[in-house]
Amino acid sequence: SVPATSTQNAAAGTTQAPTVEQRLAKVEEQTLKVGPLRVSGDFRLRWDGIFRSATAPSDPPATHIQNSRARYRFRLNLDTDIYKTLSFHSQLSTGPINNPLTSDQDFSAVEARHPLFISEAWIDYHPTKEVQLQGGRVLEAFADNSRFLFDDDIRFNGFNEKYVMHLKKNS
Repeated sequence: SVPATSTQNAAAGTTQAPTVEQRLAKVEEQTLKVGPLRVSGDFRLRWDGIFRSATAPSDPPATHIQNSRARYRFRLNLDTDIYKTLSFHSQLSTGPINNPLTSDQDFSAVEARHPLFISEAWIDYHPTKEVQLQGGRVLEAFADNSRFLFDDDIRFNGFNEKYVMHLKKNS
């Protein structure tokens, strides 16, 4: 049986906050309504620098350069299987508002609060092992890194499909 809640205790004349176990049971009940939710993510911290001395006056002119910066990225993934053949994926990621080419934030603004954006969100329908259909803000189409058209952080809105055909060996 479930222990009495604070409202039941209030009706009896005493006021008592719900216990940790009661609160946890309520959260678990709400979570199970959604389904098995998988949460993952990553945090990346980078530092890079460019350092060059000025050239001698007799050489072609090049000025002194010193550029040292630190950048970070935070991503949070949420995945769930709605049905056996239908799943949902979403990813929240930090990123500058004025640069769609990267999700790395720099430390240039000390007091700035960096927002989280939806960088991925799609529904995946996979009725068989050979057929997969996705729609939404889908995986990067050039994930094999054989083309340098787009950064790995770029995600396109749209639809894609994958069909795998297994060829039997010749006798």
